[in-house]
This record gives sequence, structure tokens and C-alpha cells, in this order.
Amino acid sequence: MKKTFSYLLLLLTCIVYSQNYMTSLPFIIKKGNSFSYVDKSKNEIYIFIANAKEVKISHYDKKFNLINTLTTSITDDKPDNIVGFTTNDSSINLIWTSKNGKKFTFQNIDFTTKNTLLTSKNLDFNNETVLQTFSNNSNFYCLTVINNSSALRLYCFSNNNELTLKTINTEKIIFNNSSNQSATIYDLFAEEFGSFESSFELQNIDSTFPNSITICSKKRKAYFTDDELVLSFDNSPLSTQLLKINLKDFNFEGIKIAKPKGITTTNTNSFLFENNLYQISVSPNDLSVDIKKLDGSTVKELHANLNNEINFKSSGFNCEWVNPDTEKNIVNTNQFINTLSKYSVGITCYSYKDKNLVSFGGVSRRIQKSNPDPENRGGFYPGISGGAIGGLISETAYLLFSGSTRLYYNYISSRNTISVNSLFSKDFQLQAEKVNTYSSNSIGHYFNGYSNLRLPTFFSNDNKAYVGYYSDESKQYVIMEFKN
Repeated sequence: MKKTFSYLLLLLTCIVYSQNYMTSLPFIIKKGNSFSYVDKSKNEIYIFIANAKEVKISHYDKKFNLINTLTTSITDDKPDNIVGFTTNDSSINLIWTSKNGKKFTFQNIDFTTKNTLLTSKNLDFNNETVLQTFSNNSNFYCLTVINNSSALRLYCFSNNNELTLKTINTEKIIFNNSSNQSATIYDLFAEEFGSFESSFELQNIDSTFPNSITICSKKRKAYFTDDELVLSFDNSPLSTQLLKINLKDFNFEGIKIAKPKGITTTNTNSFLFENNLYQISVSPNDLSVDIKKLDGSTVKELHANLNNEINFKSSGFNCEWVNPDTEKNIVNTNQFINTLSKYSVGITCYSYKDKNLVSFGGVSRRIQKSNPDPENRGGFYPGISGGAIGGLISETAYLLFSGSTRLYYNYISSRNTISVNSLFSKDFQLQAEKVNTYSSNSIGHYFNGYSNLRLPTFFSNDNKAYVGYYSDESKQYVIMEFKN
């Protein structure tokens, strides 16, 4: 009866939030991990879920028809968290790590033979701070910064588990910190931005997935593709600073792009999308949004102030309040700018119906809920604010190597969020179509409405966003599709 009720509740929630249920995997998880991987070349999806003893791998086509499934035991040394993968023709390497991040275990799983082969490597990380991990079909990367230096290190594991170490020495690049003083790359990572962004936090961005304003309000971001890693820093109030690293030959370059003109503020941010930089600056009186090429040339400049409405918006003012009974919704530009100037600002862009959907806004400081949900188990209320697929490390090992699957999208953190959407063509012309909400908002609403969920994983394929989560009531790992 309880299971029947759980399915009815799930169905009702799907109807309320207009989402599609795709599939579910029966599995008992008290404490565990989840991970997802999309093979873009084949439009195939792999879902990994693990409890204390076993890991279950399910392989789907793009319509979530099951191709193959395999359950295997977890390694004897009990690694703590799944942090990445690599692949070859017939197998997948599932990469685990210990809490302190010094031991990497490679669990090679062959779908044809059903065999599992284990190898491990110990890394000292002596005098280094771990920042983030990245995966693609061929390689797994672990990025660190050498303490009190101008150098980064990339630990590169091939799909044969061979390790190559690359050092990126940035001493010839002049960086600027939040006071606009000269700084090393270590100094940029060491800066913290109140309770919202800790030292050495680096937010991993997947631009194929609709990123929330909460995620994009971070000052330091990483954009990873098969060929390139780009780090962006919005520490300085005067410029966005980029470090582009070619992952084929490990050549790199530093780029500085000036912030929007005519506004003096430290409340700024940016988002990199399709080789264009979207920047936002907000003061108590003014709002500016710029779109620029990476050579610094301006594609579009957009402005608003307390006396002039935002004439480039394609939505109303979207407001997500922690305590909605005590807040009034924003109804005009004056209120929006006034509130936004007190928040940490962010901007994001997503490909929507072959157009660019830009969302800009901000998030408040952490606010205590007036009526907290006693049934929520804390999976979406982490004590440390973290990032996507990993997070900080200096609280570091906790988030990157112990808590990443719980922290990928902190959609229901106790912070107010306000935003506006603007829809542009690919040549940056404002469109008449109104887009009041899209999948990023829907995901947030879904988790607020059905919050007793654990072990989320987020991925995209074929221009659709997907969320996986574990339901304690039904004892199933559920995959949902969120359409724009």
C-alpha cells in the first residue's frame, strides 16, 4: 500500500510540474552514490547508482530503452565517492576516490564479459590544493593549484589508467584580485566571497544543461570540453579574467575582458557560452548586461536604471522566496534593481529552440526557513555551499571527494532568488516570444514540491534536461525529463 501511494505521489508530482517520467531502477540505498554519463557520439546514457556493497550500471538508448544492465560489488577497500569515468571500446572505467582524495580506484567494467578489473593509484598532492575534477570518454582530469604559487597542475588519467602530469605556469600572466591589485592565480582561488563562495571553490559549468542563477552567481567557474578547459574569474570589479588551456598540447593563454562601461560596482559576474562572454554589473541605481567576443569587442550592450524599465526582457520578474509569506513579489524594474544590488549577481545562457535564452538575476545570503520541512533529510541543504560535479576543496576533500552527488544543483538552498529572462536569436536580436520559465526553473519547483529525494544526478541529451534521484518511499532510482 505504501509503495502504491508513493507511485501515486510521484505521478501527481509529474502532472503538477509537467514533466515526463522516463524510467526507474529498483535498488536499496541507505547511504550511497550516483553518477551519470552521456556518450554524445551515440546518444546513449549510463546511470551508475551504488550502495555500501554494490554498484548498478544501467545503459540506455536516447529514448531510455534499456540496452544493458550490470550489478557488481564495490571494491574491497571501500572507496567513498564516484568522481568520474573514462571509456574504451568495450568497457567503462568508473573512478572512485577516498575522502582525503589521495587514492584513486579505477573499476573497469566490461559489459560483454561481465568482468570487473580493479587498479588504484595514490597521489600525494603535497603542497597543493585540489580544485576540481573533469571527465570525458578518453581522459579523467584532476586540477590542483600549487600553494602560494602561479602554477596549476593537471593530473591526466587516460582510459588505460596511465597518468600524465602537466604543470601550467601562469607567472607571466598578470591577474587582479577583488581589490584590483596584482595577484597570482593562487591568490584568486584563495579569495572568499562571504558565506556564498569559499576559498578554492571552483564551479564546474555544463553549458549543455540549464544552469540555475544560484550556480552561476559563483565568481570562479570552469568550462570543460573534450579539447579545452577554460577557467573564468570575476574577482576583479574591472574585468573578467579567463585562462584557456588546450587539452591536446597544454598550451594556454590569459585573456582579460573589461566589465560593462559606465557603472561603478563590485557586484559583477559573467557566463561563457558559445565563445561569447555574457557579463552583468549591478549597482543600487543601474543594471548593465554586455555580450562580448573573446577578443573584447562588444556584440551588444544593454542597460536599465531606476527610471527606465528593462526593455530587453522576455519574461516577468521571477521570484523564488525562502519564506514567501513574508515577501512581496517584484513587479517593476525599480524594485528589481534595488533588490538585485543587495544580492550576489549571476547570468547564464542556454540554447532554447535554436535561440539563446539569457537569464540574469541574483541570490541572497542564506536565510532560515520560517517553516522548515521536518521530513526533508538534508540532502539538498548542505552545510557547506558547493558546486557542480565536485565543488570546493579546502573544505575541499569533503565536497569534491565525499559530497558531489548531493551538491550538484543546490536548487532548494535557503536563499532567495530573483531573475529575468531575455530571448535572443543567434545573431543577438531580441525576440518577441515570452519565456517566463524554462527547465531550470521547473527543476527548482520540482525539488521544492517533492523534497524528500536523495542522490541527484543531472545531465542533458538531445536538447533535453534530465534529473535522476533516489526515492526512499519507492526504493527506486527515478529518471525524469524536464522539457523547455
